[in-house]
Amino acid sequence: MTSAAAQPAMPVVIPVRLFGMDSDGKPFIQLATARNLTREHAVLERVEHRLAPGAVIGLQYQETKTRIRVLWACELEGTFETQLGIQLIDSRECPWAAFVKDSAETSAGLPNRRRFPRHRLSIGLELSDPVSGQRLRARSTDVSVGGCYIETILPLAVGTRLEIEMWIDPSKVSAMAIVRTCDPGVGMGIEFIGVSREKERQLEDLLATCSRRLATIS
Repeated sequence: MTSAAAQPAMPVVIPVRLFGMDSDGKPFIQLATARNLTREHAVLERVEHRLAPGAVIGLQYQETKTRIRVLWACELEGTFETQLGIQLIDSRECPWAAFVKDSAETSAGLPNRRRFPRHRLSIGLELSDPVSGQRLRARSTDVSVGGCYIETILPLAVGTRLEIEMWIDPSKVSAMAIVRTCDPGVGMGIEFIGVSREKERQLEDLLATCSRRLATIS
């Protein structure tokens, strides 16, 4: 018997785009389908690339992109396709939320572990490695006072320290940062470090203003 708090999988099949690095270290982009949708999990079918459990790749449904982790993989006999069981790394980025009913377990019951609110903003950044002298220009997929996520096929290694400059119209904000997560073929998570309380407040004001402006336009 299913408890009242449990969330049933919805009988919906949707088209999704997958991208990242396969088990052979080769970048890929492909279309697939997702079913058995819940707030945190799904089953992917028609996957043409080999992916091992634990792999992190990108997924896009309509305009929403997110990161997923492979929980299990099953190669279908007689075909070149694989079926995957996946988990969303952050269930608050659920691309198919419209198909999933909220419950106390999956909405209000989930604590917000983030110290700062996150804004879905594409912001121009310039990253500099003071050791190697390497410079990289990129754009964020989301950003907060505590850090940002950058979509790139060649992320830097975890622990790399960087100098970062962000252009948040009409201001430029500089900070030190460190790479905290590295998802080959998908992107990297960066934490800002050594930011003063005053600069934190300034940055949050800029991000909030930018988010409100975009919400008004849309």
